[in-house]
Amino acid sequence: MAWKLVGKRVAFTKCQEEKGKFSIGGSMQQYVVTSALQCIQIPDEVSFEHGAMHFVNPMTALGLVESAHVQWKSPAIIQTGAASQLGRMVVKICKQEGIPLINIVRRQEQVELLQELGAEHIINSSVEGWEQTLGELAMRLKARACLECVAGEMTGKVLNKMPSNSVIYVYGALSQQDCSCISPLALIGKNQTIKAWLLNEFIASKGLFSVLGFLKKTQRLMSDGTLASQVAARIGLEEVVAGIQKYEANMTAGKYIIYPNKE
Repeated sequence: MAWKLVGKRVAFTKCQEEKGKFSIGGSMQQYVVTSALQCIQIPDEVSFEHGAMHFVNPMTALGLVESAHVQWKSPAIIQTGAASQLGRMVVKICKQEGIPLINIVRRQEQVELLQELGAEHIINSSVEGWEQTLGELAMRLKARACLECVAGEMTGKVLNKMPSNSVIYVYGALSQQDCSCISPLALIGKNQTIKAWLLNEFIASKGLFSVLGFLKKTQRLMSDGTLASQVAARIGLEEVVAGIQKYEANMTAGKYIIYPNKE
């Protein structure tokens, strides 16, 4: 089975794998053969651009919140890299579901950006004493789960300020450094856990009906704009190298969309 683009929607179509027409993998083919559970229908009101960005960030944001709040049963959540496109989705999801969220950013303009989204608890890690503020908030709100995408010293510094029986889900490494500042004695003494988080593994752990419900929720939040990402630029294939460099220099600004036929 495969998915075929029809107008502004994605529909099921039976197909035979033909050399030069269909592909088992990759993203540059007109048709790609894949599992139905790896696909999601794009609602009419969602553009192709936002549809192209639906899988990684939106589903990861929903999955992380579910892992922390539902599976780990944490009353509140901490997230690092909160001003990222994914982080902003987590802000919106938690606000809709009434989940207290502690957001950690590194610049004042990022604080202001999250304030515009209605985020309540925002900590600027460039301000002296931020770790103490985090510890006080984490204890008061009983934040026993953290969504961590920075790595480096951030992982250990946040974990050290979390309550007992806490978990930190590591799903990224924006600092491009190994996780550090982790105290073995603190882990043992406070019964803390460090877990890797992968979207594919999360989906694979769910049953068929749970996956369908998860996809339906993703569609709904795509339609109402909750899971929309900002687009910083639209580039052609010849601009990819320069585009990656610009994107890495300021990920907060939004995504770069590649148009293969753009002149």
